Amino acid sequence: MTELTVLKKAFLATVSISMAVVGMSDAKAATIENDSGLVNPETLITFDEIVLDPGSVLTDEYASLGVEFEPNLFYNPDPNVLNPPDPSIPSNNTIGNFVIDVNSPAPPPTISPFTINLTETQSDVAFAAATAFPGQIELTALLGGVEVESLSVLTPGSIDPNTGNLGDPAFNFYGFSDIQLDAIEVAVQGAPNPVTGASFDAVQIDNIQLGVTDSTSNSIPESSSIVSLLAIATVAVVTLSKSR
Repeated sequence: MTELTVLKKAFLATVSISMAVVGMSDAKAATIENDSGLVNPETLITFDEIVLDPGSVLTDEYASLGVEFEPNLFYNPDPNVLNPPDPSIPSNNTIGNFVIDVNSPAPPPTISPFTINLTETQSDVAFAAATAFPGQIELTALLGGVEVESLSVLTPGSIDPNTGNLGDPAFNFYGFSDIQLDAIEVAVQGAPNPVTGASFDAVQIDNIQLGVTDSTSNSIPESSSIVSLLAIATVAVVTLSKSR
């Protein structure tokens, strides 16, 4: 084998290594849309940890667990659906961007968009969400106020298309993995009620998941590691050349 052939193969191997590393890095960032969220989340917030009165304004009450809400959300927004009537009983508590008034038949106002702020930068975040009406939910992952990823999905809603009545929320998990983010902006747009024609841009959220317990097998090499890898490969080429 000639020296030129050896050097050519070594060079191509170096390029292949660098392209594989870059390709692996590009392939890691992912959106989440499934029925379970993250595998082995490091932190799970069920909203049973700190129990508030139904309809309470929610901003930084859960900051100790890793999340804050801006401008705000509401605790147990619909006491007639899923949530217990007694706030002292921690079970199936959720949060939402609305508050149901049992004395009013009209849909209440909603907050959209709103932001889930993370008290620490995370690489993996997901949460369960259910919309009242079928519609669209848009998530924007932010880092320092700059968009790093986005996700737009259609949601089934919990409405009976024949009667227009709402049933139990149909939760699905949405989020992001393998990117750095410190906030998620959420916007909701519900389709009109097929019976009344009224729109209701409501969403309930539960089971916020932060981080993963074991990400070593999925870790992305630091940029410095990539440089070191290329340097090692380059040295190998030069050494091989000198030895000929």
